[in-house]
Amino acid sequence: QTFEFTAGVAVGKDNELSVTTDGETRELVTDEDWRPVSFSETGEVEETGVVFAGYGLEVPDGQGGESYTSYFHLDVKGKWVMVLRFVPEDVEDEKRREMQRYSRLRHKATLARRKFAAGIIFVTGPETQVREELVPMQFDASLADSGIPAITITTEQASRLVASAGKDLGEIQKKLDTGEMIQGFDIPGTRISANLDVDQE
Repeated sequence: QTFEFTAGVAVGKDNELSVTTDGETRELVTDEDWRPVSFSETGEVEETGVVFAGYGLEVPDGQGGESYTSYFHLDVKGKWVMVLRFVPEDVEDEKRREMQRYSRLRHKATLARRKFAAGIIFVTGPETQVREELVPMQFDASLADSGIPAITITTEQASRLVASAGKDLGEIQKKLDTGEMIQGFDIPGTRISANLDVDQE
């Protein structure tokens, strides 16, 4: 008896990403500047604004609230939310372990979807040591997508976006890495549109 199953994922041929800053539009190069994440919702994403939300984490305090949140006083509804991968680097081991429970990319994407974000952008912070800045295209063994457009962009492209808000991504990450909760912010004058295509093999 024959049956079909998903053996892997690949970047599709119909991917496009446009970044418009103060009226000037740039087309980013797929697999160089950016790529879709394997569990991304596919299809067209209309042009919309961008918000930076730290590490994109929410850690419950066990009493119905949060002991840590990247989303306090931040409205991400209908916008791309840009978040750093992983967790703050310089926190105590116990707190770090607790944060890591909520740090998987799919978990961060689900949280952004619950906040009604239009999409999520994963970024490797300039202070983070990794072999590959862009999130690798890997199949995570789940048949369903995350229900939200999800992409990854290079540190350089992310730094450029944050700089347009008059901020420095490296300095922001250093503060976040202490475990301090830093309020996220809008990136003014910047809008992103995309067409996302992930091939299931």
